[in-house]
Amino acid sequence: MSGRRADKFADTGLTPVPSQKVRPPSIAECYLALECVLEGSIALGDHTWFTGRVVAISAKEGLFEDGILAEGGDPILYMGKDRYQDLRARRVQMKERK
Repeated sequence: MSGRRADKFADTGLTPVPSQKVRPPSIAECYLALECVLEGSIALGDHTWFTGRVVAISAKEGLFEDGILAEGGDPILYMGKDRYQDLRARRVQMKERK
């Protein structure tokens, strides 16, 4: 889903916050934010592979110990298309696209 045609924040209930170095907003509910700038792209048949350079990193205070996610963290992973799950392999339901 493109952010040009949909309000992803409204659709997911997540909160936009200003990023440190890039124009697009970060997500307040995320444990970790990697802000990247586009370095290049390669057309690979039916999709495009994008490469980027990290220009800023921010993390929630207290959620990482020696670079490892501490107890109480439960990230959601993007599995492709419209599929997401947490680390315990439970499916996470996203709001239906409009």
